Amino acid sequence: MVMSSYDVAIIGAGIVGCSAAWVLNRRGLRVAVLEKGRVGGEQSSRNAGFIRQQGRDLREIPMARRALALWRQISAEVATDIGFRDDGVLAPTSDAVQLEKMRRWAVLAAQAGLHSRVISREEVSAFVPRLIGDYEGGLFTADDAWAEPDLATEALADLVRARGVVVHERCVAKRIVTQGAHVSGIETEAGFIGAGRVIVTAGVWAADLLAPFRVSLPLNDLRVSLACTEPFDHGLTHPIWLPDVLARPRKDGGLTIGPGTDGPFDFDISPRGIRLAPRFVPALLKRPSGVRINLGRHFIDDPRRRSAYRGDDASRYDAIRVPEPEPTAAIIDRCVAALRRRFGYGAELRIARRWAGRIDVTPDALPVVDHLPQHPGIVLISGLSGHGFGAGPALGEMAAELAETGACSLPRADFSLDRFEKKYFLTAESVL
Repeated sequence: MVMSSYDVAIIGAGIVGCSAAWVLNRRGLRVAVLEKGRVGGEQSSRNAGFIRQQGRDLREIPMARRALALWRQISAEVATDIGFRDDGVLAPTSDAVQLEKMRRWAVLAAQAGLHSRVISREEVSAFVPRLIGDYEGGLFTADDAWAEPDLATEALADLVRARGVVVHERCVAKRIVTQGAHVSGIETEAGFIGAGRVIVTAGVWAADLLAPFRVSLPLNDLRVSLACTEPFDHGLTHPIWLPDVLARPRKDGGLTIGPGTDGPFDFDISPRGIRLAPRFVPALLKRPSGVRINLGRHFIDDPRRRSAYRGDDASRYDAIRVPEPEPTAAIIDRCVAALRRRFGYGAELRIARRWAGRIDVTPDALPVVDHLPQHPGIVLISGLSGHGFGAGPALGEMAAELAETGACSLPRADFSLDRFEKKYFLTAESVL
């Protein structure tokens, strides 16, 4: 069955895919978005909600700055309040060495047009009167922002639907169909969709989808545990990112909390993870305490899920629609203890919900923004490394530009796919 034909088909209805649809629709193209589960069901709704330029790898700053401008536009266009605020994000530190790194980074970031500054311990206290401890200072970016992840992507999907974009949920993209170097469409569980260009924003599933094209895409995944509190008088007006905990004010009056700048995140060992592990050694050595390495059910479950995704047996698809990774109780408990210690919260701090998500990471923690080498009609946005929600609109715009014209208005040389072939070991260069 042929479902229909479009100018561009997008695989993945997260924030990047929906942003790409938003841009392409405004340019008059016919667009379909395919989502195996539900809109924003994985990384896009399971993150902390930071829209951050602060502390990024300098190579990402143009993208991060553009993303913030697009977030402002999206917030103004969607029909619901997504909790978007751009009053700034603060990262205090008690480490004089880290403060000096922040200072050097701020100087370089200013050359790229970003206004981020190191503030004194007195200014930290003024920003966060409840914060307990002796801090050397911190990094403050006045126009950094935040939003509610579980509202934002759905609101953007509703907007593009209302403007004529077709969004197919519960529709697995089984394979991209090509004729020579040209794309003809996508075979889905519901039938064939014709499209001359395809954008892949499939998160942790991208490498499996593109396996037939023999793409060198070293993606591993980390499990990130987060929680939200019940509403209470927490006294925070800005998101704050400490070494041992992050806290973001929520639209409902509570806090979203999770691991701080030092982590930890969970690396659940899988056969694929073992195969790719050597490429991630530099990242692990840089922050050895930032990752917990676990051997458990994921070693068996991950190959099964990937097999289901690559296969044609529709009865197996329900197991991969919207995976529900288990949050690590010890990490959440540690975050709660850090909040109580740092802010003096007592019984009023009560956890309302815990969750986890899996993020696709590259060895250098930079995304891939590129065409496939032999198939320029296939655009890949992948390896967002925990930065995808904040940078999502800019990444979506870059994908849309690549699909439409073959070029991007933002620099993307550092995000090329072939960098993994040119150099085996790559490392992240962010300050946070």
